[in-house]
Amino acid sequence: MTRCAVFVDAGYLFKAGGQLIAVRDTRREELVLDGEAMLTLIAETVKSVTGCPLLRVYWYDAAANGPTADHRTIADLARVKLRLGHLNSAGEQKGVDPLIITDMMMLARNRACDDFVLLSGDADLIIGVLQAQEHGVAVHLLGITPSRGNQSPLLRREADTCQEWSSEAVGKFLRMATKEEVDARRAASPRRRDERQGKGSGAKAATSQSAPITAPSTTALETRTPSPESTRTATPTTDQKHDVITGIAGAIPEGHLRTVAAAVADELSVGERDAVLNAKRRGIIPGDTDRKLLGTAKAMLNTLLQEPEKRLLRGYLFDACRERAASSSPT
Repeated sequence: MTRCAVFVDAGYLFKAGGQLIAVRDTRREELVLDGEAMLTLIAETVKSVTGCPLLRVYWYDAAANGPTADHRTIADLARVKLRLGHLNSAGEQKGVDPLIITDMMMLARNRACDDFVLLSGDADLIIGVLQAQEHGVAVHLLGITPSRGNQSPLLRREADTCQEWSSEAVGKFLRMATKEEVDARRAASPRRRDERQGKGSGAKAATSQSAPITAPSTTALETRTPSPESTRTATPTTDQKHDVITGIAGAIPEGHLRTVAAAVADELSVGERDAVLNAKRRGIIPGDTDRKLLGTAKAMLNTLLQEPEKRLLRGYLFDACRERAASSSPT
C-alpha cells in the first residue's frame, strides 16, 4: 500500500501563518493553533495531492529546556511524532534541519512511503529532498501563501510539485490570541525572552515558548508547478512517555553520522567501496572519497565536523560499505 508522510517545520508554519493572518511579524504567544483542525487539513491535502493514505505527521520545533505543555499537546495527537531541536540563549532555533533530513532519509531508504509532503521554506532541506527522490519518493513542497515570497526558490525548484495553503485554509487552524490569552502566557513564563525571527526566504522563527494549542474544533488549496550559518547539531534524548526527541547543544548524534555515511555509501561505485574496504585499517578513506564524505556531512548537517566526529564518520562509512558488499555477494 502506498503511503505518505508529512514533515512540518513549525518555525515556518508560525512565521508564515502569523504574517498571513496578522499582516505583520508575530510572536508565538500571539498565535493559537487548533491541532485537530490542522491535522484534518493536512489529511485532506495529502489525499488531494498524492491520493495516498497518511502514515503520520512529523512535527519539528525547538525548545530551550525540553518539551513545553504545548509540545506535549502536539505529541499526544494521533499519528503525530514530535521532534525537538535546541533553542539557544538568543532564542534561535538550532539542530532542527538535521532531524528533518534524517527522518526523510530513513523513511525513504526503508521504502516506508511513496510520497512526502514537506511544509517548510528552508533551503538547507534540499539535501533531504534530493536523497528521498533518489530512493524513488516524490516530494511535494507545501507552503503558506504567498509561498513564492517565503520559501527558498532553490527548494521549490527541487520539489516534484509545489502546493500552497490559502489564507482561508490557514484560518481554519490558526488565529490571533486574545489579549487575555497573551497576558496569561506571559504570566506563566517567568523566563520569557523576546522572539527572534529569521530574515529572508525560508527563515525560521523561534521562541522560548510555543503558540497555544487547542484541542478539536476544508480547504482552499492552490497547486503550483515547481519552480549557513554553521550550527551544532543537538544530541537527542527521549521523553519516554511521549516519544519526544529533544536536543542539547554540543555534539552530533551518532545516528546522524551513520545516516550521512549510509547516504555516501549508496552513492559510491563498487570500486570506490572496495577501496574503502581494502584500506589497512577501518577508517582510512581514500582522498576523493573522504572529500565527498566530509562535503556531504557539511551539507546535510549544516556544520563543520570536529576531528573526533570525522573519525567516527569514516568508521561508519567503512561499516556501511561492508554491509553493502555483504548484501550484494551471492549466497
